[in-house]
Amino acid sequence: MYQFGGQQPMGMMPNIQTVSVVEPYVYQALQSLMRQRLIVDTVRGSIEGFLVDVKPDHIVVQDRKNDQPQFIRTAQIVFIMPINNG
Repeated sequence: MYQFGGQQPMGMMPNIQTVSVVEPYVYQALQSLMRQRLIVDTVRGSIEGFLVDVKPDHIVVQDRKNDQPQFIRTAQIVFIMPINNG
């Protein structure tokens, strides 16, 4: 059985806390782009579609082609580029 750091009794897990970083300027910028077509570059590649939802920790981008929403953690975003339709 796993023993954490040699200080916990066998079978007891350490107290784990989840930490989420909220970047208020990025969040505000994303909110101003709601319902617009954009490219989101992430650490795993680029995603193109319409921004349909913005939360403090993630965004939802949906493309007309596959109609599947893609949930992207804000912490994974490298840059955002709006696409002008005109």
